[in-house]
Amino acid sequence: MTFFVNRENELEVLRRVCLTNGKAVIKGLRGIGKTTIMKRLCDEFKGIYIDFQNILRPKHLAMVIKELTGRTINCENPHACLEEMFKVAYELKKPLFLDEFIDLIARFGLMMPYRGSGGSDAVAMHFRSLLQKYEIPVIISATSLKTLSEITGRYTKPLARAFDVILTLHPLKLHDAVKLAYQIAESLGISISDDVALKIAEISGGNPDYIKAIIYKFPRVVNSVDILLEYFERELREGYFAALFSGLRKELSPSEFEVLTIISRGNNRYSEISRLTTGINLNETLTSLLDRGLVEKVILSKKDSRYIITDKTFEAWLALLEFPGLKKISMKRLQVSTLSFEALIRELFMTIDKTIELKDFTGKPLTIDKVSKVYQYSGALGEIDAIVITKTQKIVLEIYFGNKCPDEKLNQLLKNIAIAEKVEGTVDIGILISYFGFSKELVQKSKGFKNIFLLSEREINLIASKTKYRQI
Repeated sequence: MTFFVNRENELEVLRRVCLTNGKAVIKGLRGIGKTTIMKRLCDEFKGIYIDFQNILRPKHLAMVIKELTGRTINCENPHACLEEMFKVAYELKKPLFLDEFIDLIARFGLMMPYRGSGGSDAVAMHFRSLLQKYEIPVIISATSLKTLSEITGRYTKPLARAFDVILTLHPLKLHDAVKLAYQIAESLGISISDDVALKIAEISGGNPDYIKAIIYKFPRVVNSVDILLEYFERELREGYFAALFSGLRKELSPSEFEVLTIISRGNNRYSEISRLTTGINLNETLTSLLDRGLVEKVILSKKDSRYIITDKTFEAWLALLEFPGLKKISMKRLQVSTLSFEALIRELFMTIDKTIELKDFTGKPLTIDKVSKVYQYSGALGEIDAIVITKTQKIVLEIYFGNKCPDEKLNQLLKNIAIAEKVEGTVDIGILISYFGFSKELVQKSKGFKNIFLLSEREINLIASKTKYRQI
């Protein structure tokens, strides 16, 4: 069964591509929803959908074309096969939806006649000429682990220019991930509590396939977050996620895997990574990971660059592995440091690289300067979700992910401000963050404090749009 939750913006962009004989690439990590979108559009526009993960030789492509269209095509060699695929689609006036097509560029590049004239580069240039020759809509997908830049080498830019749209699919927003969790559970006859649905949204990182994988192993009723986490940890260590990520590991170079493992332990500064790695070309490795979409770079200052792993569930798996010289992180610790709304908010604030202005949940103007430091405080005085240091401000965050924020969270924020002032000095701003909003009573109470601000999903994602962080 296929589930679909709130990709309307992406669908609208791709519909325009289909209506104008455009060309588009959908990029994103495995499981993020590329195939679901392509199949939905293919049904809508009565197109030709081909999954190229299963096309190993030209005759396989010919067999699929025959099955889908009734047409027999020349499969003498990969060059002729690709040409005829476009010709059939053009004659039938059908859009082409080519899933994981980038895999085929590498595969066909090893075969004649491409092998003798540039390999995958020659496939890429031929494909580009076909895009230009045939006036039909073409949408291809590319998993970030096999990006266009990696596969097509020096011809990447000319090939990229052949596309009208290059669309990156990000994880679902948290409220959409919660909705999807309920949909999947209901379809399987499984009852889950609100707390369990919320926790699934957090630990899956909003990846639709991960949400499915977590719920499919459930018993008929799951009302306990502890039971959920037991199932999830088992899947990370020896189940679905262990198998998936072990497969992804094989696609990484040793230096890429080493750097990712170091980052997963919380060593995300360039200087820290450099200190812990010897004998590798660190700049080249980080560039490759950035190109693959596995990490993002955050520049806090000229001397402080941070690297963030984009797939949080993958990061958790890495953090649980044995690795020489690095301590494993416990599952309990990962729930705070990586697999939580709280962790996303810390990352979001880390990406604030210029002064931003917005209005909080109550309409009160809020200015946040360029951030230089974000950290979680845990010490003898207590625990604080996040302390944020900017050029001119010290900010304390109290972060809540659940149904309407309880009033006591405001009291907790005030207590944490007092703790932070003993650690960092005078605190300028306190921010209470609650994804699903606030009660009228809490809003009213907050108005009595000049420097206390409230942020809900809307304000959080406004900050994300200003910093180019993904929507949460």
